[in-house]
Amino acid sequence: MPDLDIRRFVDSHTEGEPTRVLLAPDGAFHPCTLPEVIAAWSRGGRLEIPRDMLALAANPRAADATVCALVCRPSDARAVCGVLFWNASAPLGMCGHGTIGLVGTLAHLGRIKPGEHRIETPVGVVTVQLHADGSVSVT
Repeated sequence: MPDLDIRRFVDSHTEGEPTRVLLAPDGAFHPCTLPEVIAAWSRGGRLEIPRDMLALAANPRAADATVCALVCRPSDARAVCGVLFWNASAPLGMCGHGTIGLVGTLAHLGRIKPGEHRIETPVGVVTVQLHADGSVSVT
């Protein structure tokens, strides 16, 4: 798996839950896919976020409620990206506020436009609708 060099991130905020979207140093998605990250970070069949990655969601670098979102290359061509969420203590299979923050950040970066998009998560594909007014619906 390629090295996950985390030197670039974008913070967003969705009604009480900050989301830290982690990108490759050039602002692109990380070249690995979500299944590759999960395989590399699993020990004994259990996903374990590396300590340096957990620290990205912990104080003093972040607020107590911060969720990190590692954006990966999709393994499914129909998806815009893959994403792995975690907070300061553990991985999250899915995060609604984090997904909204991710979609807002992808729109801000010009990676997506209003419309329906698919995002791969550890619990399956999530469908999101980015509305023209910037609001987001998650299915």
